[in-house]
Amino acid sequence: MINQKINRLQHDYDQNATIVKGLQQKIESIDAKLKSDYGTTHLVSPVEFDQSAKYFLFSTDLIQSLSGDEKASMEMIMGLLKSEVKDKANVITVNYNDSLPEIWNSYQSAGLVDKRTGLYNMYYTIQAKVPGAVAKTKPELPDNPAWQYKRNADKQIVSIADDGGNPIMTLKYRKNGAIWYMTYFNGSLATRRDVYDAAGFLSVTQYLDRTNNSQVTLENFYRPDHSLAMVKQYGSNHELSIQLVNKEEAITNVFHSEAQLLNWWLASVLQQQNSVLVMGVNAPLFDQCLQATNDNFHLLPIVSADDLDNQHVQDIINGKSKLSSLVVTDRDVQTAIEKQMTRDLEITVMPAAEVRA
Repeated sequence: MINQKINRLQHDYDQNATIVKGLQQKIESIDAKLKSDYGTTHLVSPVEFDQSAKYFLFSTDLIQSLSGDEKASMEMIMGLLKSEVKDKANVITVNYNDSLPEIWNSYQSAGLVDKRTGLYNMYYTIQAKVPGAVAKTKPELPDNPAWQYKRNADKQIVSIADDGGNPIMTLKYRKNGAIWYMTYFNGSLATRRDVYDAAGFLSVTQYLDRTNNSQVTLENFYRPDHSLAMVKQYGSNHELSIQLVNKEEAITNVFHSEAQLLNWWLASVLQQQNSVLVMGVNAPLFDQCLQATNDNFHLLPIVSADDLDNQHVQDIINGKSKLSSLVVTDRDVQTAIEKQMTRDLEITVMPAAEVRA
């Protein structure tokens, strides 16, 4: 009886081994076919966009005059987000830009961004600026009949000197006639500059080094109600101290580098909700953002042909990165990645600008 059971088990084992061997041969045949046809045995599927998340396209800044290539790139990535996540697409920037509302309106008018696309900027958030708000009063300008007033050729800069020709201040105007900034002099040296944003609010006061007028020693950033929001102090040996100030004039946060401030702000915006940051793999903050990812904050890198040798891209391809989803600029980039990858990946190709939905 026992020998019969042993023989039966051996028979079943041999039969299963034959089946496994056959399946293995089929898998090897499929792998060989995949390798022959596509250059890889690993699978590629489209990126699965999370409809419960907010998507943020990262850009250090927005500029008024875009080249043809820059416009096409903006159309491609915003077209992808519009088609995949509808009204959950946003743009996030981190540079100081007092013309940002004007630039954003021009992007909307040109169809580069949808009217429902949100815009987040670090300085606008810290300074509590309100979209559409306009200053009710204009800066007080000096008026002394004994002083000398001179305009440059395009009439956008006015130099003011006393009756002895000593400089007192210069006024820089925007093209629409609004004050942009006012620089004050002590003797022949510029000592302070007041910068007004495009809405007419005093935005920043800069104090200048008396021995090197191109060097800023202190910057005060204001809210529209004139309360102090942030202070930046620059030391002689490149030391930096950044202080955030609440409306009660109490210091709430202190940072010792721009990177610390940026990381804190990005975390405050992105990690409080289910968020996906879409950014170029060569962006200056990519490393920090990758380290900050968690269950609520994800990173979706953009890869172009110029990025294929980037270490982050190589890590993703070789399975050394926790990232496994990519947006690529064209089909050739996807093909190049498929030939190198050693893992399954999610890859989505951005739509060409001319066929954007």
